[in-house]
Amino acid sequence: MLDYRIVIPSSRRATSIHKILALMPDATVYVAEDEMDDYAPHVPRANLIAHPRASTLVECYNWMITQFDEPCLIKADDDLVSVDIMRHDRLRAN
Repeated sequence: MLDYRIVIPSSRRATSIHKILALMPDATVYVAEDEMDDYAPHVPRANLIAHPRASTLVECYNWMITQFDEPCLIKADDDLVSVDIMRHDRLRAN
């Protein structure tokens, strides 16, 4: 079994983050420390992690990948609206 974690860096989308969490309920949402209070009502505490405010997205990603031991991190955008599955050369929308 693959050992992985789904991570979602997010900024200024607290009221819409529930849409991606409906698709990926076990995902870990990363937000800047100063946005934690905005996201707290919308994301389970166990799935919400604050990162130091970074000046670039690359700095945020670099900090994020140092936080977990899983060998595979899957990054999803915070504005994702669907997940499609390919099986046997056929696309099945979920």
